[in-house]
Parts: sequence; C-alpha cells; structure tokens
Amino acid sequence: MSQADGDNARFGGFGHGNGSGMARGEDAARGGAHVATLLPGMTLERADVELAMPAEPDSVALARQMVRGIIDRLGWSDESRTDISIAVTEACTNAVLHAYPDSTGDYEVFAWAEPDKLVVAVRDHGQGISPRVPSPSAGLGLGMPLMLAIADEVNFTSEGGVTEVRMRFTPGSRREDA
Repeated sequence: MSQADGDNARFGGFGHGNGSGMARGEDAARGGAHVATLLPGMTLERADVELAMPAEPDSVALARQMVRGIIDRLGWSDESRTDISIAVTEACTNAVLHAYPDSTGDYEVFAWAEPDKLVVAVRDHGQGISPRVPSPSAGLGLGMPLMLAIADEVNFTSEGGVTEVRMRFTPGSRREDA
C-alpha cells in the first residue's frame, strides 16, 4: 500500500475531490437497521478524539485546549501549537457565530493524530456556508483566510444539513505562499 493509499484509508479520502458537497445518498435500510450513508471526505474510522459541544462562545476555549493537548502529546513545536490552535479556534468560532443564527445547536470537533500529521474537522448541522454578506455582526472575515494560510489542506463542505471544515496539519505547516 502506498503512502497516499494509507493516508486515504486513515483520513477517509481527505484532500480528494473538490469539496463541493457532502451528502450523496439517503440512509439505507439493512436488516431493519438504518445505516447512514458515508459522506465524501468523512471516514468510518473513529476519530482519536471527539468533542461535541453547544454552539456557544465559551465552548471554543475547550476545543482549543483539546487540540493543544494533542499537539503537546505529538511533541510538535510551540509555533505549530500556536498556529494550529488559531486555525481550529477560527473554525469553531465560525460554527458558533454562523451555524445557528436564529436557533441553538451543537457542533463537533474530531481529531485524527499521527506523529507527522494531524487532521481536525469541525462539523455542525446549521445553515451551512454561504457567500459573505457584509454586516456589522459578520466580523472581519479573517477566519477562512487564516485557516487557509496555516493548514496544509483545508476542505469546506456544506450540504444535506451538515457543514464541515476539515484541516490537515504537519509540524511547521504554515504555508509559505500564503
């Protein structure tokens, strides 16, 4: 098995495709049990760490601490720890601020860790990603550019009631071309 095949199996095809959609089918009945259709870019493999929280501002700090703990365990540099924490904070903040504008809801943070790779996904079941419309409550709009500048790969998907931002990091992954 090649390295790419191993990555594809480990990270559920992360980085493949254009990230334009998530849902491609309906739940299928099998023996009386409903089995959810796996969305592109998602994996059946259980994440190393999973965290589900209410989409409230105070929850972002918990997600950030979770990721910092993983990075510390991996032994990556303080610079990597700071950069990745910023990217994850931005993804979580987007879920908190934009997923449920007229209601409440939850979001999840998933992490798959290896010595030389960390994949973090932030997922919500809110309104999805839409083009930016300027407004006083929209913020400065720096979250997505920061995630794109820090991570090796970023995949935004929003379809079928699920929005996910999936980021892949390696030690020192801040892109020089950003």
